[in-house]
Amino acid sequence: MTIHDTTLVPYLIAENVLHTYMAETKIGMEQITFERYSTFLEKKSERIFDTNESFRIQLLNSKDERQFLFNFMYHWLLAEVQKQKEPLLQIDMFHNVNLQLNLFA
Repeated sequence: MTIHDTTLVPYLIAENVLHTYMAETKIGMEQITFERYSTFLEKKSERIFDTNESFRIQLLNSKDERQFLFNFMYHWLLAEVQKQKEPLLQIDMFHNVNLQLNLFA
């Protein structure tokens, strides 16, 4: 089973994550950077879904699969942005951030 066998559409969720990041940080991205991060998030979700049984089970058993994947992708984006030393949304590690998925709004 791959992530494409589910109702999830990783590239749409990745794009929503990037739009949310840009809105939260008030930082724009050039199209090439946007596409690079979008592809990174999509491929990472596919790879982890395919190779990590625990992640796959948690995702498929979650109340809201899209929100679950959105939250993981947002976390991956923040880590990648920090690694690339690009602007980073500062989040208080003691504050539970609940990001809302507006993918199909």
